[in-house]
Parts: sequence; structure tokens; C-alpha cells
Amino acid sequence: MKRSEGLFVRHTKECVGRADLGLVARRLTVGIIISVGLLLSNVSNVMAADKAQKLTGAQIIASFTGKELTDEAHWGEVYRKDAKVITDFEGHKTVGAWHVKADKLCLNFPKGSNEISGCYEVWRNGRTVELRETGQVSGLEGVLRRPVKGE
Repeated sequence: MKRSEGLFVRHTKECVGRADLGLVARRLTVGIIISVGLLLSNVSNVMAADKAQKLTGAQIIASFTGKELTDEAHWGEVYRKDAKVITDFEGHKTVGAWHVKADKLCLNFPKGSNEISGCYEVWRNGRTVELRETGQVSGLEGVLRRPVKGE
């Protein structure tokens, strides 16, 4: 054994015997690359989540007035200028009211409807908007868009 070989190489040679050390090195390299890739992927997801911004009352009004919050498939909520909110869940429509109070979006629906009344923090990241109960880290998520006629 050469004196310049490190402990790891000597140990690997002893453990592997006559196996190809190049193969061991390639496997170690692939393992390291995969680990680094997974780490960077997780860091990227965390950074994207951190870009969400909690909206103020004025920002909520500017963002929601005349717009629809929707999952673009099953449900939508149109926030009209006259303070009415019209929800549509798979064809079932409910009319309620919306207003902003203490930097929260507040929704009021008639008793007996399937909709839930309450006030929510609004978090936004681009078109994606999330309505969260105070202190929660997630909530109802959708996108804000101009209402589509005929839907």
C-alpha cells in the first residue's frame, strides 16, 4: 500500500477487496450529488413559501374588489364592488357580504347556508392567495383573477 493513500482509501480497499474502487467512487459521487440536489430543492421550496406577504386592509380591498378567488376547477368566490360575495361550489351558489376589518377579510353568509362566516388574514404570493385563520400557517388557497363570464 502506498504511503500517500489516506485512511479512507486504505479502509475502502480492505473492505471491498478486489472490487473496482472507481465504482465505489462513482457511487459516492452520485450519492453526494443526489443529497445536494435534495437539499437545494428543500431550500428552494422554503424560500418560495417565505415570499408570501400578509396583506393590509387597503391591499385586500385593492386585490379583491371585482375579482374572483378560485381553485380554477371546483369553486369560486366573486367579490363584487357592492360588498356582495357570490360563492359557487360546483354549481351551488350562495350570496353573502364581504368587508375588511383590522387587516382581515371578513365574510358573512346567511344562516343555514353551507358557507362559513368569519374573518381571515390574507397572504399573497403572485396570483396565489391564501385565507388563513389568525395564527395559522395554512388555509384556503386559490388564485385571484378576473371573473370568467358564463361560469
